[in-house]
Amino acid sequence: MSYFKEDFINNYIKEKSKEIKKLEKSKNQYIAEIEKCNKIFKYNKLKYNKIAYNNKELADKYEKLKHIFYKRGIILYIRNKNYNVNEWDNLHLKLEYNNYYIYTKNNELLYKFHEEETSVIREMIYNKPYSLIITRIDGNVLKLQLRLKLVNK
Repeated sequence: MSYFKEDFINNYIKEKSKEIKKLEKSKNQYIAEIEKCNKIFKYNKLKYNKIAYNNKELADKYEKLKHIFYKRGIILYIRNKNYNVNEWDNLHLKLEYNNYYIYTKNNELLYKFHEEETSVIREMIYNKPYSLIITRIDGNVLKLQLRLKLVNK
């Protein structure tokens, strides 16, 4: 009977040893996978930090440009196609079909802004009084100035 017990114990030990080796292998695979994920995480974190830094720089520059716009206005140059306009004429912006358009006082279309320009202009002049005037007519070029009117609060 003791032989039977020894054989049983030896088989049990062999099975448990195999199980332990299998678990060790799984453990090592998981450790390798965790290390790989950590490397990817560190790389992505570095990329994120770089993008966040660039985003902050761009946001700061954008705010400075907005401040310059609010202070000085924007000069626009448009080709003159013999429009019936004079220097110092007031123009107006209309938002139609999700784009801004520049019209004369006689509702003659002068210019259509692109989508990108429209989104910037929409943000800049939203709920703010503005003036848009022709400051110079040089042959085939109209020089316009878009300014926000200062409102004292």
